[in-house]
Order: sequence, then structure tokens, then C-alpha cells
Amino acid sequence: MSGRYPALSEALSGTPGEDWITTTLPVPAEIGYQRFVQVDDLPLWLPIVRSVRIQQYGPGGEPMRASFLASLDNATVGYTLFYEYDRTQLALRWATPPGSTIQVSGAASFQPLGPKACLMGYALRLDRGDLPAWRDPFFENHAPSAVLGHFRDFIHRSFR
Repeated sequence: MSGRYPALSEALSGTPGEDWITTTLPVPAEIGYQRFVQVDDLPLWLPIVRSVRIQQYGPGGEPMRASFLASLDNATVGYTLFYEYDRTQLALRWATPPGSTIQVSGAASFQPLGPKACLMGYALRLDRGDLPAWRDPFFENHAPSAVLGHFRDFIHRSFR
């Protein structure tokens, strides 16, 4: 992907830095990673995402490009994300193409804490420009915490 989308590669090359937040999940790191990379499941656990359409899959079956519809205050917005994966590190990164109305980039990683738990690290940079606020006030105030909290709750519900 990097060769075909050089500007996108730059957007994906940044490190999370101070935006990196973490939570523990009650599942092995591999399971947490596998559930998170199921991009088409996002509407099941992230309330602002109304729909996802996978446009391109990688050789391992992972989504490489996906289109989203998300809920704003009294509006819906569409955007596309491109993904890169590092299966050996149980990590992934994503970004919108340069010039998109909404700018989104982020990363997630899953580190084992033992056979039944992992530490999930997450970073999200989001700029919706002049568009209306997000429908979910928690997401509007601190989107990374909202996403991480919703995913953690989804894992708890799924693996009781």
C-alpha cells in the first residue's frame, strides 16, 4: 500500500506519542487483535458508525480499504480509511487519504499480559473540519477514550 499511496504512507508513519491511551482486555492479545481488525463489525460496538463497506481486502483477508457512514448532529458523513497491519506485533494503523474533508488517523496494538489478558494501546487523531459535532457527546469530547471504552465493553459482552 505504501508505494501506491505515498501521501497516505506519510499519514500512517507517525507515532502515537502522547495521544496513546491503554486499557486491559480479558482476552489473549491475539483474540483482541482479531476482533478489532474485523472492521465490518464496528457498527456493533461503536455507536457513531452507522455502516461499513469493505472495498478492498489484503492477501490475508484483512480489510485494506473501507468506507464508513458516521453520525453527526443532524447529519451523516462518509469517509474512507486505508489500513496497514503488522501481524507479528499484533498492531495496525489507519488513515483517511490526504485532502479528505474529515481527517482520521490512528493505531492500535495488543500486548500479552498472560494467557487470559492483554493490554490494548490505542491512538486516534480526528479532525472533522467545519462539519457539525458528532452525535455522541462522549465521542465529541474525547474520541479516543470513547472508542476504547466501547471496544472494551464489546469484548466484555462477547467473552463473558
